[in-house]
Amino acid sequence: MIRTYCKILFLSIALCLALSGCATMAYYSTEQDPQIAFDKQKPLTIYLGENPSVSDKKFGLLLGELMVEQGFSINGFNTDMKQTPYALGFDIETKSSNYTGSYNYMTYNTQRTYIAGTYSGNGYNPGTTITTQVPTTHTQVYTGVYVYKLIRIYIFSREQKERTLLWYGGIHVSVGDYDKYKENTIRNLIKLIGQDFKGDLDISKNPQDLANTDSVW
Repeated sequence: MIRTYCKILFLSIALCLALSGCATMAYYSTEQDPQIAFDKQKPLTIYLGENPSVSDKKFGLLLGELMVEQGFSINGFNTDMKQTPYALGFDIETKSSNYTGSYNYMTYNTQRTYIAGTYSGNGYNPGTTITTQVPTTHTQVYTGVYVYKLIRIYIFSREQKERTLLWYGGIHVSVGDYDKYKENTIRNLIKLIGQDFKGDLDISKNPQDLANTDSVW
């Protein structure tokens, strides 16, 4: 008789339960020009480009609203100027990559051998059953597609004759997580304006709990 012990199933259930309360993370990378100060109080214009898509317009609107929420002065939102000292540009890409992984699980071949009873001078010795289990290791290979977004924001100074890049910020986040926590994902990046930072940040927290990314002002 073959008995299969699905240890991998119980391991998966335990892992899911353990992760159910874990944070949802996105990767952030930002850089600030060390020689040019950035003044949060000076007005900023968000540029959508020459032929913005509907998605670009929606992102620009959300970005402006969240920046106003964080105390920025944004042209067309909470201020109105023909030209501002700062300009902000952005680009968003959706990409995918294939991945392959594997896990091991065990099955056991249960064998029972019956040894018949025997007669001796002392009488009858009853038979016995000997049970043995032979383990076999199996490897399960799986493949999938990881779909993610790359969001980049650039802030330029327009106070000189030429535009000067003051700050850059980028986000790497899975599409599913971004769709679920879009505002928090962008809010984290806004809080990093003016800072140098590389690392993962929790995007599943409530807005009031995102204090670990307070900006430098």
